[in-house]
Amino acid sequence: MPDLEERIRAAGINYVAVGQNDMPVGSLARELDELSRLQGLAAFQRVITGLVRECQLVLREAPELIRKHRIEFLLVDECCDAAATVALTRGIPFVSLALALTRFDEPGIPFWGCPLPYSEDPAIVAQYEPWRKAVSVAGRPLHEPVNQERARFRLPPISHVSDTHSVLATISQQPARFDFPRRELPPTFHYTGPFLDPAARPKVSFPWERLDARALVYASLGTLQNRLPGVFQTIAEACSGMGVQLVMGLGGGLEPEELGRLPGDPLVVPYVPQPEMLERASVMITHCGMNSALECLAHGVPAIGIPITHDQPNIAQRLVWTGTGTFVPLNDLTADRLREAVKNVLHDGRYREAARRFQEEIRQINGLDLAADIAEVVLRTGQPVTRHGAFQQVATQL
Repeated sequence: MPDLEERIRAAGINYVAVGQNDMPVGSLARELDELSRLQGLAAFQRVITGLVRECQLVLREAPELIRKHRIEFLLVDECCDAAATVALTRGIPFVSLALALTRFDEPGIPFWGCPLPYSEDPAIVAQYEPWRKAVSVAGRPLHEPVNQERARFRLPPISHVSDTHSVLATISQQPARFDFPRRELPPTFHYTGPFLDPAARPKVSFPWERLDARALVYASLGTLQNRLPGVFQTIAEACSGMGVQLVMGLGGGLEPEELGRLPGDPLVVPYVPQPEMLERASVMITHCGMNSALECLAHGVPAIGIPITHDQPNIAQRLVWTGTGTFVPLNDLTADRLREAVKNVLHDGRYREAARRFQEEIRQINGLDLAADIAEVVLRTGQPVTRHGAFQQVATQL
């Protein structure tokens, strides 16, 4: 989108806009402002509406941009059926990237939009299917423009996002241990680790001199569904009187003065340099977006989730599954419940120990470099890269 040009060029990457006329500069900010006020099903439906529009733009404009700029290889978000379809119909090799929870569906595993825990109890497993169907029905509008394009090229229609995954490789930034036990992933699916590159992040100023010696609790609801003043009020109330220092980043959805004076006088700022803050934090209160959850693990910081929508309840269940945190459902959020969760995570060392085990594993894997290596093997050979022996393939072919 045009709104992202400055950030992309700052990372040293060439840039071409899709939707220059339909989504001029400022469109993304307006869309995020609208989305930040929503939660639950309403937020999910609003995202679907936006994705349908983006899908139509990609199908309309990407083929000519690819031709004009002589693009020979694509890295495609696994949720972008339109870009994958353009690659397929134009004969361009591509690799799929799973930036959030992978959309590969599997019996016995809670679908990415399902808030239920992983279990082998048949009564719980039986509840996964209604959730999968409900999310699939809600996302069906995304398939309509894609299937119209596929019909032009006499390709079969798709009914699931995984129908457009690359046959060469799918790369997930989700560590393998941050998933439930799977048995049916294709051999070209690769767990790596977080795609973290602090040098590529925009610089954010922060009053570091205002931090003191108390245990630091860092709270953020991300940059999308974050216009929830009542949730920030509850977080402040829960942490007041606990002997901790609370830092709250509003992610651009609200201004600090909109919250007024909060219990416990927390430090409230529009944006927080998250990696640097996690270096100091004892616990993070998070909306359970994938990037925030993985950044917690990469810094060995346990998390308390307040999942709001999309795949966030499913990610919150993974915090519990891995022992790296816990969560309070948004509908059940009270200051007392959240205060109890903060006390448990702060004082039970098992949460910190589990998070630090993840931190060491993430450090050893170096997911960003591994992901790039796998993509380069595909680019050089034009052949599928399987995860069995993926390290050896990368080592011998680069």
